[in-house]
Amino acid sequence: MKRFIVIFAVFFLVFISACSISPRTSIWNSPQRFTKSQVFNAGLQAGMQSGMQNTASDRESGTMSFTKSIGGGQLILNSLVTEKGKVVQVRTTVNVGGAVTLSGLHESVIKKYNDQLFLNLGITDPSEKNVNVEVAK
Repeated sequence: MKRFIVIFAVFFLVFISACSISPRTSIWNSPQRFTKSQVFNAGLQAGMQSGMQNTASDRESGTMSFTKSIGGGQLILNSLVTEKGKVVQVRTTVNVGGAVTLSGLHESVIKKYNDQLFLNLGITDPSEKNVNVEVAK
């Protein structure tokens, strides 16, 4: 009976964490009124305001990385700010290493980061908050 319970517990943990193993990516296209520098600065602030530590940033390439300890592992958020024509695009990837996480963690971190980004940029119109989240490829 104990063996059955252990096997059941292992399968249950694998089942509830299966979706959270893959990194998640989000893409947001800013309104045309923002510059790459404005969005980069707001993104850098958003990561730290979301409780993460900035581990690296490069203004010229538009890259920034943040980490946060989560249940014995490390949550890693990477963000890339680029210019795509007349808009600035923010591509954010979240991954957790060294720990089993519950499903939905990646998405909630992305949401918190983007909510803070929008707040820093003064974006209140829901039509300008067009974030697309998907499993990273």
